[in-house]
Amino acid sequence: MSETAASPANPLKGEKEFTFEGQVYRAVFDWDAICSFEAATKTSFGEFLATSAAASFGGPMPMMSHIGEFMRAGLMRHHPEITAERGCEIFLDDTVKAAINEALGNAMPEEDGKQGEPEPVRKRSNGSRASSASGSRRAGAKTPSGARRRG
Repeated sequence: MSETAASPANPLKGEKEFTFEGQVYRAVFDWDAICSFEAATKTSFGEFLATSAAASFGGPMPMMSHIGEFMRAGLMRHHPEITAERGCEIFLDDTVKAAINEALGNAMPEEDGKQGEPEPVRKRSNGSRASSASGSRRAGAKTPSGARRRG
């Protein structure tokens, strides 16, 4: 655990330190952790997060094995000895839950007010002629039949 003490947790990378039963832990929720969780549970990380969020509003709880694997995956970089069973025990602590929620929020921040709004679709030029902002054709451009436009 010397790596934990050597450098502070980086919240932008989904890292968060917390204390449980007198021991300091560092969770990291990066791509490695997500892939490890998905491989162990055969469940998408997004589905797990959605189920977890719904549970806080009265929906069904995620499977305990998924919670344990979630914690094991998040702790594996700095605490490879953690099992899924121990991960469940750790996660059931309310202060740990708050720390993990903060880590996830930092790792996957929501965008500002434009969240969910698609980017405007822009016409592509085929490269054979210059496009104009108004969409009108250049003078002398040919019609689909090949004849010059009048006009």
